Amino acid sequence: MKLSFEYEGAQFAQFGVYQNKKFMGMTRLNNPKGAELLIKSEKPGEVVEYRITGPASQPMFKLKALELEEGHVLEKPNAKREKIYVALGDSISHGLRRDNTAQIWPWLLAEALNYELYSLAVGGSFANPDQARVAQKFEKIDLMTILWGYNDCINRGKSLEEYLKDMNHVIDIIRAKHPETKIYLMNLLQTKNSKSKKSDFTIEEFRIGLAQMCAERVAAGDKNLHFMGSDKFTNKDDDLCDVVHLSHQGHQKVAEQMISLLK
Repeated sequence: MKLSFEYEGAQFAQFGVYQNKKFMGMTRLNNPKGAELLIKSEKPGEVVEYRITGPASQPMFKLKALELEEGHVLEKPNAKREKIYVALGDSISHGLRRDNTAQIWPWLLAEALNYELYSLAVGGSFANPDQARVAQKFEKIDLMTILWGYNDCINRGKSLEEYLKDMNHVIDIIRAKHPETKIYLMNLLQTKNSKSKKSDFTIEEFRIGLAQMCAERVAAGDKNLHFMGSDKFTNKDDDLCDVVHLSHQGHQKVAEQMISLLK
């Protein structure tokens, strides 16, 4: 089977291939205007289900054509997984600096738990109601993670009070449609930036405030809201590829810790 792509915003694009749930590795395509991904079946003559993962955040790409070997046909794919996982956050969840979606922690988590992943994470974003409202479009969500705070503190210069107000608003919006969804509030991960560029607030103050806010909501009756001490999942020396974004090892560490806790 041959898939033809075009992409823009980078000199190469990395695509991952699964055959019957088995990860077959990644292929780097180097022609933005006419990149072709050739996939050979491990089981010639048998029905094979393929899953293709594209670049995590860059470049933007689109599928132009799909060609099958003569004598072969497409069949209706298997049903999507029963349970739905929605990831909400910024570029740390979106996967900036990673070449492929199969390398980022939300994907690794969904694969391990057999959930269907829908990522609402957007690079550069901060706690905001507009992004949260997209979750209302889902009929059901079984699991949700929210990781916001770095951009709120470091780049936006929000006060702690403003950040917590926005986070409360976000959860209120989600709860209006999904009162039973298990929501895991993730504490701000390790970063080499400790203090806001625009205020006197620190990342650690945001961490403490978020933990207290979550405890207050749980005490008020939200038993499906959980706090995750994800600030302990990684370290600054080995798990970052810049001041805040996770390295390949960092994504694996976050995924492994969360898989262990959720299982």
